[in-house]
Amino acid sequence: MTKTVVDGTIKRLFAGKVRSYIRCVNVKYESFRDEDFYDIQLDVKGCKNVYDSFKQYVETEMLDGENKYDAGSEYGKQDAEKGVTFLQLPPVLTIHLKRFAFDFEKMGFTKVHD
Repeated sequence: MTKTVVDGTIKRLFAGKVRSYIRCVNVKYESFRDEDFYDIQLDVKGCKNVYDSFKQYVETEMLDGENKYDAGSEYGKQDAEKGVTFLQLPPVLTIHLKRFAFDFEKMGFTKVHD
């Protein structure tokens, strides 16, 4: 529905912005990417409520040891934090609860009962 009064309505209502980043711990180097999102996929396993799921979603991950971040030719391999922050939430937030997990023993999906 381009060039009508409803043009862009879906984006205005359902799109938010998120920043994915990697920040080096020992040197001053950071890499980030801003992206639009229309829904958020939250883990259910190990979470008591949706607040715990959000905390897990924005939790930082350490990149160290064999998994160090390559900060380019200037800094080389570095310990770093990898994470995500919300820059803008949409007026209507769509949440997808990941209620199924892949079971490698059964080679299929099983329902998460947490």
